[in-house]
Amino acid sequence: MQCLDDFRLSFKGREFLPLMVGGMGTNISTANLVLAIEKLGGMAHLSDAMLPDVADREIGTHFTK
Repeated sequence: MQCLDDFRLSFKGREFLPLMVGGMGTNISTANLVLAIEKLGGMAHLSDAMLPDVADREIGTHFTK
């Protein structure tokens, strides 16, 4: 039986498991999700789309007002 370890990816001298997450949008691809994927040996993208709106809502800034 094959497993993820059989399909490692090499990228700029580093090896990753073929476990990739990203492009899910604001407030979904959070730091917690990105770090969990990285700890498993995969790659993840932290979305910065609509960051001013999230900052306004979560920490009370006024970037979009």
